[in-house]
Amino acid sequence: MGEQTPAEPIAPHRVAGTLRDLVVVAFYHKRIIVSVILLALAAAAGVWAVTPVRFLAKAQLLVLTGRDSSEAQALGGLTSLLSIDAGSATQSEAEFLRDRAVVRAMVEQIGPEVIDPEIAKRRLFGLIPPRPPEERLEAAVDFAEKWLSVNVPPGSNIIVVTFTHENRELALEATDTLVEGYLKRRSALYRSLHSPFLRERASAYADQLKEIEDKLEAARRKYNVLDIKQEVLLALNQVDTLEQRQQQQTQRQKEIAAETSTTQEIIGQLKPTIFDFTETGSHVSTDEAADLLAKLHLEQDNLSHNYTADFPRLAEVNRQIKLLDDLRKENQSQLPTTREVRNPTLDIMNNHLSQLKTEAAAVESSLTELDRQETEARKRVDELRDAERAIGELQRSQTIVEQLYKETNQKAEAARLEEASTASQTDNIQVIDKADASLRGISSRTNLALAVLVGGFMAAGALTLMAAWNRRILLLPEEVGRDLKLPLLATFNEGDRFDSSSAQAQIIYLAGQLAFTRKQAARSEKVQVISSGRAEQRSVFAAALAIELAQGQSQRTLLLDLVGDGNDHAERFNSTDAKPHRNSSINIASTPVPGLHVSVGASAGEVNWLRANGDAFSTLFNALGDDYDMILIDAPAARDSLVGLRLASVVDGSILVLRAEHTRIPVVEHLCGQILGAGGDLFGAVVTGRQFHVPKAIYRWL
Repeated sequence: MGEQTPAEPIAPHRVAGTLRDLVVVAFYHKRIIVSVILLALAAAAGVWAVTPVRFLAKAQLLVLTGRDSSEAQALGGLTSLLSIDAGSATQSEAEFLRDRAVVRAMVEQIGPEVIDPEIAKRRLFGLIPPRPPEERLEAAVDFAEKWLSVNVPPGSNIIVVTFTHENRELALEATDTLVEGYLKRRSALYRSLHSPFLRERASAYADQLKEIEDKLEAARRKYNVLDIKQEVLLALNQVDTLEQRQQQQTQRQKEIAAETSTTQEIIGQLKPTIFDFTETGSHVSTDEAADLLAKLHLEQDNLSHNYTADFPRLAEVNRQIKLLDDLRKENQSQLPTTREVRNPTLDIMNNHLSQLKTEAAAVESSLTELDRQETEARKRVDELRDAERAIGELQRSQTIVEQLYKETNQKAEAARLEEASTASQTDNIQVIDKADASLRGISSRTNLALAVLVGGFMAAGALTLMAAWNRRILLLPEEVGRDLKLPLLATFNEGDRFDSSSAQAQIIYLAGQLAFTRKQAARSEKVQVISSGRAEQRSVFAAALAIELAQGQSQRTLLLDLVGDGNDHAERFNSTDAKPHRNSSINIASTPVPGLHVSVGASAGEVNWLRANGDAFSTLFNALGDDYDMILIDAPAARDSLVGLRLASVVDGSILVLRAEHTRIPVVEHLCGQILGAGGDLFGAVVTGRQFHVPKAIYRWL
């Protein structure tokens, strides 16, 4: 095992292809299959219960094509002989029977709600209200046409009329009513050949006349006119009035422009001011000197009461008072005053100029509005011309159609009176059998139920294939070698137990292989047990393998626990005498199994450090290899820690533990790629858990 070459690249997962694999997959997805089949059974039972029994009422008519039946009444009153092919005549009568008008007459006579009671009930499980009354007749006609059949057997003159309904009596009544209505309508059609045509033409002329009247009304509304001639006259008068007003406003605009120019010339010649009066008077300036003089007098009075006449400050105040008095006397003088005022004529002319400008702006705005009104008026005249052309053509058509309508009505009435006095032709349709129906009825419930069952089985198979195709969980041990390209080392299908005889045999074989490999290499063997998740029972398998290596193969075995806090295996073996290893920092405890030791708290040491370098691992495992033949490492799940990937290149190989019906194949493929990419080697895979859902008898037969 230590000399194995790297495993081949992982192949993509595929669905099992053998008969046994298909049966296993089917039993694995039995809930889907059983659910779909039960649903199909329920649906088939529902279809069987819901599908109604229908009664087929059948009537037969014979088409006669002799000489008497080939005569027709011409429009001019003359009898002509027609050449009629018997097959074509029969087919024509069958088409006449299928006519929607004939079916509608039958439905109206019996009643739409009687023919199809569902049209009066709430639809879509009561969520939608029933059809409105105005739609029920057409819905019932559609229903009747669906269940009505009119056939002509090849080479025969017989018309077979059938109608299918859940009510036998109603099926018979509907068939007889349809045949009677057809015969009456046919008799009325052949009895009057001329007057119906004229009445039809008169009706067409009436429709055409109404259409022309509608177009006239639409044209009047479109162009907004009542009397086209009066509207044209009013529009032309409006255009003429607007042109006259435009001329008046244009003339006034020119007058305002001339008057404005003259006023501006006059204003330019006027002086802005004129002399008002002149006067001369004395003027005494008032400034701060008077205020200062008053303050000095007050201070002089105060000092004279409190101090003697030779007080320096009093002498200074007297000097300032004298200086201010002299200054005031020098500034007194006589000043002349002259006033000029604004020229009042200039104000009058300016006011007049403002009025002219205002009036000019108003005239300009008026001209703009008149231009707009004239444009609209001329546009209205053009519209009325188009309207006069369109309405005139319609009025001429109306006159012609009215004349034709009157003449056609007169001719139709004359033809009706003439045809009333003539004898009807021989009827060439004979009823062979009136409507009759079997008492048992017909139903497709059996075929529908079988179709539903077959569809259910097909759906179950399709869903199973889809589920198998999309399945990404390990189901069969063979998938390890087929999909993952790994050797299958052992299969434990008793659940989580490894103490059965078959499980012990596989563990013994695997332990013997590991021991043989170690002896061939003549050194200690370092094997890592790793899984992608926590539920693969990796630790239980590692403990069982370690026991067999120590007890069965007489190998000095160290079970290096790196999961969680590193004490799970010590607790499993009830090992409490942990002591540090003599050449490393790992605490090791003995177990009741001879030759088997377990680590205690190793997950907190340097072996579980991601930053530990290769030299540290080599030193550690060389130190441990001096005392142990086999070092079995219980690595943590790859989803929880990357320590297993870090140790992959250091150990001699890794054993991958998978769990049937739990381990996802894409995750395992990714884990294998990571281990191989890290430079490690994979000895193979071990599958745990219950793996088969097929009864043993069937599985052995396969």
